[in-house]
Amino acid sequence: MGASESISVECPKCGVHFQDYWRPCANLEADPELGDPGYLDCHADATCPHCGGTVRLGVVTGDAGLWRRL
Repeated sequence: MGASESISVECPKCGVHFQDYWRPCANLEADPELGDPGYLDCHADATCPHCGGTVRLGVVTGDAGLWRRL
């Protein structure tokens, strides 16, 4: 998976701004185990520390030359 980067996120539920980490990319050809749906979902969402609301950040996956956004 690509390196994670710190990002600022705004919760759509309560409006609080918070810092989280985002992993923008998973190359499934290099490591097929990254294709686990639960693992990808975990890295595609951020959870607000104030209200528990979730923000979908998304992850791009690559497999056999085809790239998809989750």
